[in-house]
Amino acid sequence: FVIPSESEYLPEFSLVTQRIDGSVPEDFGEYVKGRSRIKLDISGLKLKYGASVSSYTAKVDTISKNSVPSTFDLNKAGNITVSVTVRDSRGFSVKKSKTVSVCDYSAPCLKINSLSRCDENGIKNTSGTRLLADFSPVYSSVGGKNIPKITYKYRMADSSVFGGEIELGESPCVLPDGEFLNNSSYTVAFRITDSVTTDGEFFEREVPSSAIPFNIRNGGKGAAFGCYAEKDDE
Repeated sequence: FVIPSESEYLPEFSLVTQRIDGSVPEDFGEYVKGRSRIKLDISGLKLKYGASVSSYTAKVDTISKNSVPSTFDLNKAGNITVSVTVRDSRGFSVKKSKTVSVCDYSAPCLKINSLSRCDENGIKNTSGTRLLADFSPVYSSVGGKNIPKITYKYRMADSSVFGGEIELGESPCVLPDGEFLNNSSYTVAFRITDSVTTDGEFFEREVPSSAIPFNIRNGGKGAAFGCYAEKDDE
């Protein structure tokens, strides 16, 4: 009489993982912290000698769920262990595990170092009709696949409406949309987005009118020292 080995009683199955990209471009082919999710499931389940499933335990890092399939958020970067354990009605259990790599990620941000009037050659000049922007983008590379995009829009002081967004190149750069009039101040709004975050916030900066000793507004109802008068009764 041969006593069968314990392995003959153990459940058999394969662990199945599925990446859920969310806002991450599918062609990245990467798990991304805070944006991707992972779905755990099993396939090919075989139970021995009439046993039935007593419980499932799906686990990602330290988070467990008692069913399959189960979907998990990925809130930590690095190598993460995922597993599914199947226990049968005879008390036998099998655990299948694998490691997935999660890329670090945080939403991009933009530091505006300076924004000043300049001439057409990018030389700072308080009477210039161009604007020179110096900025520092901060973003997550996601293995070199993530590409930031920096845009700006602007409005004159006497307008409440911004123009359309214009894409910028590398910093520092002269804003590529024609002249900024000497006799008006401007509000300039910058935005950084990337392949994962496509709706970034705007960062506004003010640019004064050109510096002059004294100015009287057309019509004589406004005056200003050191800059152009832009409103009546100033």
